[in-house]
Amino acid sequence: MSEKFMNTAEIAEYLDVNEKKVYLLVRDAALPATKATGKWLFPRELVDNWILQATLSVQSSISAKKDVFLIAGSNDPILESGVSSLSVRASESLIYFARVGSFSGLKALEKGDAHAAAAHLFDPTTGEYNLPFLDRKTRRNILIFPFALREQGLLVRKGNPFGIAGIEDLIFPGIRFVNRKKGTGTRALFDLLLTKAGLTTSQIVGYTREVGTHIEVATTISRRKADAGLGIRSAAKMFGLGFVPLRKERFDILVRKEATQMRAFQILLEDLKSARFKKVLAEAGGYETQPPGPIPAY
Repeated sequence: MSEKFMNTAEIAEYLDVNEKKVYLLVRDAALPATKATGKWLFPRELVDNWILQATLSVQSSISAKKDVFLIAGSNDPILESGVSSLSVRASESLIYFARVGSFSGLKALEKGDAHAAAAHLFDPTTGEYNLPFLDRKTRRNILIFPFALREQGLLVRKGNPFGIAGIEDLIFPGIRFVNRKKGTGTRALFDLLLTKAGLTTSQIVGYTREVGTHIEVATTISRRKADAGLGIRSAAKMFGLGFVPLRKERFDILVRKEATQMRAFQILLEDLKSARFKKVLAEAGGYETQPPGPIPAY
């Protein structure tokens, strides 16, 4: 299917629902869709915006009762688990995470739709992370809180039966790849690594097969529905998979200056600085803690 559109099966996998639920959403005019040659097609960009707007709606409905801090952006299982745990423990504050990918997270930060963005986008031109993807006005009004250095690489089947040693090996006959969705930092990194290796997307079997998270990449490979996928070391460790390290990346939480005074964010920051959280990162594997900041964007 085109990168711009998903079919019914693909949107069901994308949203982690069954196809019956997809048809119900279409019937209720809740999900962006168009019909062509008798089949429903779902514009990817509009679907991503629908996910974000649904998250904002939830935030708006509860913000009158609680101090709500919204983070939009990239998937990280440790960060998301921590946010979920804090929301349960905090009685008057709620930290909400909208998993929409690095690109959409930064755009939500620019538009003021989110208090913070979680992102790991690398700009090869400047050698910087995240800031080149924000406009100047936004950069002047944010602070950067480094979350961690994460190790990205190829998740492969246990024992690495194909002997995959790098990106170049993905074109070997029989190797099936599972990709991350467009708009994620991991997808952008994979495309960059392909270009550096002198390869094209058409040479990768499974390039257009997309899943939403690192855990889904690991799950797909552990079930032998794919042989390799780009992701973080902790996901490989969690599922007992092989891991071929490729690079370390900076994963940041970028926060609007005025939002740093919110109680919900202060609770999150205290937890990220704690010895308990550093232990969690160390045990997960593939993370290096960083000074928690803040770092001015300018």
